[in-house]
Amino acid sequence: MIAIDAEEDFDWLRPVSGTSHSTACMHQLGDLQSIVAAYDAAPTYLLTYPVLRDADAVRSLRRHHERGACTLGLQLHTWVTPPLEAADGIAASFSGNLAPALEEAKLLALRDEFVRCFAVQPVVFRYGRYGVSAVTAALLENHGRSE
Repeated sequence: MIAIDAEEDFDWLRPVSGTSHSTACMHQLGDLQSIVAAYDAAPTYLLTYPVLRDADAVRSLRRHHERGACTLGLQLHTWVTPPLEAADGIAASFSGNLAPALEEAKLLALRDEFVRCFAVQPVVFRYGRYGVSAVTAALLENHGRSE
């Protein structure tokens, strides 16, 4: 299995913030797909909220997914996933440090944006920054499907 963190670029040396990032790296996806296809592999892309908001990246990912050339899943980066209140700072970048209601709101925003983009449910989920909390398993179980 090849799992690829398909995420925004930002400066890891600066304070974690919801505003300063780029998804330009996702525009090279065709090159990566060519490499993995040469090995008859189909990667799993773990998408963050900013990638889901990049129409060009979503279009490219959708084409690969519809051909069966990849699997799509999610990765929660709290600092760029709405709601953005209390999302600044190192501690808040670990979803396990969030209040349960805020963690749930971010998970639902991410999942709903994915469904809006691809009209399917994500099949893989990873919390960014090792962010499992005491309520994470229940949230994933309760919200594994769109309401």
